[in-house]
Amino acid sequence: VLRIAVANHGAPLSVAARARVWDRFYSTRTHAGGSGLGLAIVRSVAIAHGRAYGVDCADGVTTFWFEITAAS
Repeated sequence: VLRIAVANHGAPLSVAARARVWDRFYSTRTHAGGSGLGLAIVRSVAIAHGRAYGVDCADGVTTFWFEITAAS
């Protein structure tokens, strides 16, 4: 299993945002023109392959991650 993670040292996600961040069309960056589909697609792919996904927030760093099966 391979875990892919992307970390952001910007403003932390609120508890409310963490609860919705995987929803389709949800975005914390409405002013930046985001569609809110990126993380929803990641979630769908992870679920379709029976793999885990998540978001961790600690020490001013927000990390989004998902797992995929590594090719053998």
